Amino acid sequence: IPLVGTNVMKSGFSIPSSAVQGVLLHSLNNRSEDLASACFNNKDFRTWPLLPVTESRYVPCRLSSTHKISKLPLTELNGKHKLIDLFISEYDWRSVSKGSPLKGCDGVLFSSNDNDEIHLWRSSDMPRLISAHSVHESNEREKNFFTVESMAVKKYSGFCSMPESAAITLVESLKENPYVAFGKSRSIRGGGKISAKILKLEEIIIPQKHNYKNRLFILQSPVSASGRDFDNRSAEEILTEIVLESGWGEVEKSSASITVLFGWNRHKHGRRISDTNRLQSMPVIVPGSVFLLKKAVTDADLEKLLIKGLSDGKEQGLGAVLPHPGEAVDRFLSENDIIELSSNKNYAERAFSIYTKSEKLLSRSQIASLMTQRMIGYKEALDYLDKQKYDRPKKIWDRWNPVFEDLKNELLKEDAVEMLQVWHDLSAERK
Repeated sequence: IPLVGTNVMKSGFSIPSSAVQGVLLHSLNNRSEDLASACFNNKDFRTWPLLPVTESRYVPCRLSSTHKISKLPLTELNGKHKLIDLFISEYDWRSVSKGSPLKGCDGVLFSSNDNDEIHLWRSSDMPRLISAHSVHESNEREKNFFTVESMAVKKYSGFCSMPESAAITLVESLKENPYVAFGKSRSIRGGGKISAKILKLEEIIIPQKHNYKNRLFILQSPVSASGRDFDNRSAEEILTEIVLESGWGEVEKSSASITVLFGWNRHKHGRRISDTNRLQSMPVIVPGSVFLLKKAVTDADLEKLLIKGLSDGKEQGLGAVLPHPGEAVDRFLSENDIIELSSNKNYAERAFSIYTKSEKLLSRSQIASLMTQRMIGYKEALDYLDKQKYDRPKKIWDRWNPVFEDLKNELLKEDAVEMLQVWHDLSAERK
């Protein structure tokens, strides 16, 4: 969410398909540039967003816009919230408990036990981390202070489709180096370990617990609506048109919203704005929108349609869809871990010393690269450091030189990653 009239920046709960796609292709590219390019251009290549889960084996589905939750817990439900999806169940609004109307919510649906009951994990219930940052404004000496509310969920899950040869190589590549960082702004965006395994479609998708098998679907990523006629037409009419043109069949009913997706991406795909290299903004149908087909697609066609998705822009992570898994039986509440800070660790003090000695020459991305290598192992981090001395231009080595010996000693310590993280965070203060 951009900074508009507030000094708080809040991240969404999903990792977008485009970011997932970039990470996977980057891992493939480390093995073979030709294989990564061929995979990207293959008609069967598609990525879905990564969504929060409590266990790695769960594959979540983004919540539908028609899923509702009672405003208050209900005594007749033993203190639980009433949950309903307006596309699946009839609901008598006259029977609603006083003071506890149904309202919309955002989050994910996932199955968490052997009988495949569906649970709702609301976005507002997911753990988050608040960090403070300051930046220099142009031509001013004072700093602008702002806070970032980012996700603190430990596990994400999702899936992608790609040719088998690429999938085998990807699994091997991620075993060798599972550490990734999402996005270019690594000062406030997250990183971690990613793993993959090859599965069949029926092993991935949550069973559909409703009477509309292979008819009811939820948008997982934005769907391009560029070039559409919007005069006196609803979002539902636009979505119905897109579904039909994409070969899914006729829509019986839908629930959708339209917004604008701004073009921050500077890569080679999409339309341009004048002389800049920035992608043009486009109207999109938002994730969570729902559509119900008049006729169910066959199991044989389901896989092809899911890979094809809706509209164009697959190379930008647009158009991803999943079958609606069904109504949630309860609101899932996770227990947040309590982190204990030990006072006998002095990695913050050591980090400040490195920060001071580095004479403000090293960027956050350079520090993050060293930190990523140390997560893999001491030898890899040392090799990365030596590369800065022996394989890089002199101007790069001059930046590392003031702290080179100190860092070699620090990399040996058990809390080296924690020290590097503090140094990385301190570097956010720089102009």
